[in-house]
Amino acid sequence: MDKVFASLKALLAAVGLALFLMQAALADPPPSMEYFEDSSKEISAEDVIRKPRDWRPVTRDHPRLGFSFSRFWFRFQLPNDGRYGSPKETLFFEILSTYLGRVGFYSTVDGKILESAIAGLDVPVSQREPQLVLPTGPTIFRLATPRDPRAVYFLSVEGTYPLEVSMTVRGAATFIAERSKYMMMLGGFFGLLVLAALFNSFLAGSLRSWMYFNYSLFIFSIAFLYLGHEGLTVQFFWPENPWWAAREMHIYGGISLFFYAQFVREFLGSREITPKLDRVLIALVAVSTVRMAWAFFHYSQLTAMVGSLSVTLSNLVVLVIASIGLAKRVKAAILFFVSSLVFNLSMILFAAQESGLIYLGEFMRHAPHIGTSLEVILLSLALADRIRASDRELAEQRAMMMHSEKMSALGRMAGELAHEINNPLAIIHGNAVMLRNLAGEGKPAQPKMAQMAETIEHTVNRISKLVKGMRALARDSKKDPFQDTPVSSVIQDALGLCQDRARKVGVEIAFQNPEKEPHLKCRSSEICQVLVNLLNNSIDAVEGSASPWIKVDVQTKGDRVEIVVEDNGHSVPKEIRSRIYEPFFTTKEAGKGLGLGLSVSRTIVEGHGGTLLLDEESATTRFVLSIPAPSLQKA
Repeated sequence: MDKVFASLKALLAAVGLALFLMQAALADPPPSMEYFEDSSKEISAEDVIRKPRDWRPVTRDHPRLGFSFSRFWFRFQLPNDGRYGSPKETLFFEILSTYLGRVGFYSTVDGKILESAIAGLDVPVSQREPQLVLPTGPTIFRLATPRDPRAVYFLSVEGTYPLEVSMTVRGAATFIAERSKYMMMLGGFFGLLVLAALFNSFLAGSLRSWMYFNYSLFIFSIAFLYLGHEGLTVQFFWPENPWWAAREMHIYGGISLFFYAQFVREFLGSREITPKLDRVLIALVAVSTVRMAWAFFHYSQLTAMVGSLSVTLSNLVVLVIASIGLAKRVKAAILFFVSSLVFNLSMILFAAQESGLIYLGEFMRHAPHIGTSLEVILLSLALADRIRASDRELAEQRAMMMHSEKMSALGRMAGELAHEINNPLAIIHGNAVMLRNLAGEGKPAQPKMAQMAETIEHTVNRISKLVKGMRALARDSKKDPFQDTPVSSVIQDALGLCQDRARKVGVEIAFQNPEKEPHLKCRSSEICQVLVNLLNNSIDAVEGSASPWIKVDVQTKGDRVEIVVEDNGHSVPKEIRSRIYEPFFTTKEAGKGLGLGLSVSRTIVEGHGGTLLLDEESATTRFVLSIPAPSLQKA
């Protein structure tokens, strides 16, 4: 949670800084604006200017006209009351809307056109008037100076997206200051994207990871998306190709969604944590891809809206997947959830404003920049955390391998030692049998001799059983085949290794052979190792208790055999239950355990197609080892 709060603080600070940098000191919008709709798109500028039309007042500062294939005309005047400086001051008329197909600007006096210019995505750069149309943005016009107080300005607009026409007039000083600040912000923004893309490309090559490869391609496509969003691709890459200029944004959007979805599926593991939403995400990517291909043949506002809708819905699905991952304690989901939330919020607000549903201010034109920057930063932090986690896992694996080598060496030594012990045990056992036979000849001391012989024979059997268990536990059985084994024999081997230690702490491990003997198809030495680990944990837990008890039970449930190890010792605290299977996690004192017992045990059980779970509903400490019955077990 500390990481989440730290991320949120950084997020809020970044948002505040971004809003401060992006909020422009705008002048008032043109007053007394009127408009009319030319559905035929055939009325000339001269006819619009000279002939009477059904002009309607613009009732809001930022006209929102929605879906339309018409051409809209606007007209306004600039009052000579000082709001726009002196008539000699240069003014810039800027249309803040991003996706406009064709924009015409006309300056008139007494019905005569003094100056005109055209711009927009459908207009090649060579056809734009350089003295009137600024190359620093998609639609920025310079008003002629000195301004005639009688001048009437006309504007024609055609859209490639649902129309929302935000306009403003700014003096040269304000315009240059705000534009410089904005270009500095853009430089930092694109620098961030390029560095993130190159860094992740390097990681993709070094780690040979498709996840980092998809993420780097996602960032590259996003960079091109924003270059198009700012009109920079039209100006520098294909200034004479309006066909591509009108489509490139939605092509980049579809490509970025494709790589983003691939990255999400691998990073969050959506196929495992929520397969249904994973299929929904795939379906939305397919819709976006089909729409992207269709745009090459038939492009319209509806095509653009389908693309925007599929991208928006996909991002919302990703947000839900991240929240589910967060609920399921997926480590990678925390920063991903925060980044996805910020990105979705910024894109939804931007799309809503571009579609004419809301208007939250000029700075919302840059909401995607804010959301994308924060998402790239947070996801880079998440990827860095993933690398650290991978390093920790590698260190744990190396430690487990070292531990495994030690145990293997001990196993070999135990096997040799057991072989050496078995030979003298056989001699002792033979002599004990001879003593018992001599006791049958009727000499006076014979009853006592028979008792001694019986004690020796019983002790030898105990030692032999213990040695057998040690040999079974210590041997490397990874390459052994699965064999049909009675459950009770595996449990008895484990009890033989643990009973003496249990008696020292004052407890007898209770176990009663079931009436109907179930069988397992398993590697018996590995299941024995699991039971020894569980029993040793129980012995540690009940040590020092007033009335300690440990019991082992066998149950058959459907097609599975369950071995239950239960004790009345101190229970596992709730706050650490999710961590007890982690390698090297232990609550024991130093020197009493490495914290590998449950981790290794769970790995062994899962290798047998079973499960090892702590019964969290039980009042006592109760571990349940469940393995499929032989009829369903696959070796």
